[in-house]
Amino acid sequence: MSADLKAVAAHCGYSINTVSDILNCGRASLYRQETVRKVRASAEELSYQPNRHAQFVRTRRSHTAGFASINYDARRQVLANYVIYPFIVGLSHGLVKLGYHFAMLELEELGSPDSTTAPQVLRDRYFDGFVVQQPELSLDPSWRRGVETPVVWWDTGLYHPHGTVMRDEVEVGRLLSAGLAKLGHRRMAFCWSASAWQMFCDSRHRTDTPIEPGEAMRPESWRARLHFSLPDRYKGYLTAMADLGVEPCHLILNDPENIARQLKILQPTALLLHRAVMPISLQLGMAEVGWQIPRDLSIATLDLEARIQSDDGISMGGITYDRYETGSLAAEMLVSMIGGQTVPSRKFVGEFRAGATIGSPPSHRP
Repeated sequence: MSADLKAVAAHCGYSINTVSDILNCGRASLYRQETVRKVRASAEELSYQPNRHAQFVRTRRSHTAGFASINYDARRQVLANYVIYPFIVGLSHGLVKLGYHFAMLELEELGSPDSTTAPQVLRDRYFDGFVVQQPELSLDPSWRRGVETPVVWWDTGLYHPHGTVMRDEVEVGRLLSAGLAKLGHRRMAFCWSASAWQMFCDSRHRTDTPIEPGEAMRPESWRARLHFSLPDRYKGYLTAMADLGVEPCHLILNDPENIARQLKILQPTALLLHRAVMPISLQLGMAEVGWQIPRDLSIATLDLEARIQSDDGISMGGITYDRYETGSLAAEMLVSMIGGQTVPSRKFVGEFRAGATIGSPPSHRP
């Protein structure tokens, strides 16, 4: 039989109110870490199990957070956002440490600015707060329709003074370019997929153009289809190249024959990729010109997941992105906001790693 609060309080030497705050009321952030550790250790040793239903009736809190994102493309019937896995693991672990759990939602469940009423998931008042990815809803807070629920925005491309956690993608582009330059690289080509480059070029928008409210919801906006990180990283790359006094160039990732032709013309010594996966078309194009990594060409990614290792133990070089740590940070921010605190936003970059794919420029090429 599990112990009650009185037994846990007697075991750890703190008051029942303190124990209840930490174990039942989501107020652990108000106490010193040593106090929280002792209380939770006593609860575990005595097999204490809180009555969640009673807690909800008494406090109107479920100790459950919602994570909303675009996870599934129903039209194409494919997973649309598989890179979030490290983040949600970190979010889950962070919430559990603070006495919370989470459930995943599709972004559309939170409604849209076109709705005249709050969506059902908010009217139910089951979730104590939300972590939301994607920029659409963060542009227009009217989606909540008067339902005051704390929200932490992640990976939105919009930086607010409070409640936002995001990677500075402009600085990521600059930092990777500068890291390659320190190794002696000057002919660094920024890689785009053919469709992304076409969207970027055809658009009337530019990376330094502010987003108007609701703009990302319009179908004609390139930001509704092109993730903000691509033009932001490109902006950082252009800044670094300007600082070096070097002409920037880009390589379009299409068919292998065309890639091989671009490699021969541009003669790059390093390529900047958006993900830590080397496209098959690029591998075939390099094989056609007889180039090897990193002897003839360094490959650097702008998004190197910090806690995922390749099956062969060979890691790509680039700028790290610790999504697990970011998820843990988002959990801490959200629980503090649920407790009534105003939480400053956090912005981060990552670190440069050479890995096995980044080396010095080849000396045998002009």
